[in-house]
Amino acid sequence: MTMKTKAAIYIGALFCIAAADALRSQVELPQYKVTIRTIDESQQPVSGVNVSLAFAKPVSGITDGNGLFTAEGACGIAGFGGSITKDGFYRGGGEIPHPDGNNIDKVLNHWLPWNPTVVVVMRPILHPIAMYARKIAVKVPGDLNQPCGFDLEKADWVAPYGKGEATDFIVTFTKAEVRSDMDYEASATISFPNQGDGIQEIKLPKEFAGSAFKWPRIAPETSYKPTLEAHRRLKNTIVSAGSLNINTAGEEQAHFLRTIENGGYVRSALYGKMKGGFYISPDKTGHGFIEFTYYLNPTQLDRNMEFNPQQNLFKGLTSVEAPRDP
Repeated sequence: MTMKTKAAIYIGALFCIAAADALRSQVELPQYKVTIRTIDESQQPVSGVNVSLAFAKPVSGITDGNGLFTAEGACGIAGFGGSITKDGFYRGGGEIPHPDGNNIDKVLNHWLPWNPTVVVVMRPILHPIAMYARKIAVKVPGDLNQPCGFDLEKADWVAPYGKGEATDFIVTFTKAEVRSDMDYEASATISFPNQGDGIQEIKLPKEFAGSAFKWPRIAPETSYKPTLEAHRRLKNTIVSAGSLNINTAGEEQAHFLRTIENGGYVRSALYGKMKGGFYISPDKTGHGFIEFTYYLNPTQLDRNMEFNPQQNLFKGLTSVEAPRDP
């Protein structure tokens, strides 16, 4: 089963801030020029890509045989965004240099840098599959130092706390202290119960940072660790010598998961991925909260991580619960 192959590639909004004196005198908006270069994962040019950039007046066209498209237009305080479209590819984007009010050729009325080249990697849609994909934000039911098992396929705690049947990993809060709204601390251990189970942190490839599909296509076979430590510490949000803001989770975090049954034989493993890590926090009763987003491939030994958002195996999810990225 394949997903819809028409994909829009969104370049992040670029806000061109005109100089204050130019705005007051209502002069013509400065011009900005940029070249989009579209390439595939092997660095080869991708031609025939539809490009549309929303300057003050939209400019559209397609990339040529070298994967290039150059656009020019007026750009003021409204800024501009854009999209790139090609059948069979994931949406993606690139970082456009951000000029400011002091970065302008006042003689030519041009923003600088003039005509930077923005490289956009177009990742083909190859084999998107159905997965268990879910955003979780729940209170951990056990007290401090009390292990609580979680079932990924049921998206619930195992007995006696929920309807889960198989323990894929265990959450144990070791600290949950709230001294005030601006002074609290939490620590938890995420552990995997079976030999060969585990988690490993990775760095998402930088070249795919602008793509909707940022992951390696295949989960690794080795180097899974049986435990992960999560921490959250906040002390005073006012910047001072005593301020602390520590969080082991973050948008840049990425992990692969492996869960094994039948006595640790890898031939029964399920593979998954997790974006953002485990966000934890305490409450005033001494309990902990945990948030995480995961994708689990339901097929034994299949390490494919290309998710089809139209084929989520969890049904009836709200927009908050359902991940939309592949």
